[in-house]
Amino acid sequence: MTGKGKFLRKTETKSKHSVLSEGRFALGVVVGLVLCLASYLSIHFLEIEVTKNEFLNAAPAFLALAVALVSLLISYNALFEQRRIRQAGTDPVILVHLGKRSDAPMMITFEVSNVGAGAALNVTLSFDKNDDDFDESRVTTNLRNLTHPIRVIKQNQSVQYNFGVGHRLLGDEPIRPFHISVKYQDIEENWYSSTQIIDVRELHHQMAHSPPMAVIAKSLERLSKDLTRATEGGQLRVLAKSTAQHEKEMEEMLSRIHEKKEGDA
Repeated sequence: MTGKGKFLRKTETKSKHSVLSEGRFALGVVVGLVLCLASYLSIHFLEIEVTKNEFLNAAPAFLALAVALVSLLISYNALFEQRRIRQAGTDPVILVHLGKRSDAPMMITFEVSNVGAGAALNVTLSFDKNDDDFDESRVTTNLRNLTHPIRVIKQNQSVQYNFGVGHRLLGDEPIRPFHISVKYQDIEENWYSSTQIIDVRELHHQMAHSPPMAVIAKSLERLSKDLTRATEGGQLRVLAKSTAQHEKEMEEMLSRIHEKKEGDA
């Protein structure tokens, strides 16, 4: 396998498979023999005058030869597709994209995600933008500073960086789209590369409301601060007592009130 379409390219392969195990050598030999045999028979029939009976006798041989060749090509294609499926189940696939922080949706993140079935090693990124394009007043993390390779990104995991607040990235003039070159290895030391694009204009009209759990967490934090200030200023006292003790005190209080009413009468 030399690649997966135009998006992802396997640029260097360290395969342990021999020529015979790939099936290409066997396919080439068989196709060559079939073509040689077909050419010999064709020339032989052209040199002699073929009767109708001879042609009918030779027709099954040509038909069987054609069927064998077609079957061979179909089998090889099935083998090739099976190999692609097997590799798709083990190869890493790195995507770079924009995301949001779960606790602060206004903060846009730059994410490097492995959506493949295997671990990605030594992931390196390179950008086509100048430093001026990553204005510090709009961008939290200058992506051009991400020069050190990411050692490992496991399957279905991401590495996130704070990119910037949504409305600052967009503004009146959104940050221009930029390309990112990604290069990485799999566990068999095969190299992959792809060129991807980041465009902040996709953030237009996306929701950025706080999730319920974040709202609950902030509310509990405010309540905790209010309780702390109240207890420290002596405005609030907390008494702990059992239910039985509370009921006993209530009965005694009601008894005293009843006795006081009888005395007044």
